[in-house]
Amino acid sequence: MILFFHNQFKLIVTFTKKNTIMKILKFILVVCISLAFTSCGDDSAEPPYALTKENIAGKYNLSSFNLDMDSSSEVSSGIFATFSSAKFVGDTFQLDLEMNSDGTYSLTGLFRVVSSISIVGGTNPTVPPLGINFNNSGNFSINNGGINLSEKRF
Repeated sequence: MILFFHNQFKLIVTFTKKNTIMKILKFILVVCISLAFTSCGDDSAEPPYALTKENIAGKYNLSSFNLDMDSSSEVSSGIFATFSSAKFVGDTFQLDLEMNSDGTYSLTGLFRVVSSISIVGGTNPTVPPLGINFNNSGNFSINNGGINLSEKRF
């Protein structure tokens, strides 16, 4: 009988140890789940900074310039025909843009433009690279996430 009680005691002790381990595991699981829920961030789609004149005020170096342009004319009532297209790609930049919080800008420096012109039904002229020297200023506005520059005219 002593052996029997001894085995029962072992079973009770083993059962109690397993129960304690399960309680600890449940506690850890509850803590992990609560941390997962409380650490979720805000799913807001708003950008961290609004695009305003004050936020973009500063000095910038121009590093890219691309312009695609089509020349067209109205040949009949409401019908337009394209006569030529041109592509301009800038390189060799030494151009500085300063934007002020009052909505004014100044653009100074120079850069080189490589262009290609395609004329519909004609021969395409060879255009040598062109160096452009800028020294102008004006106002800028922000519309639909874009920045529009307008040159001051004298």
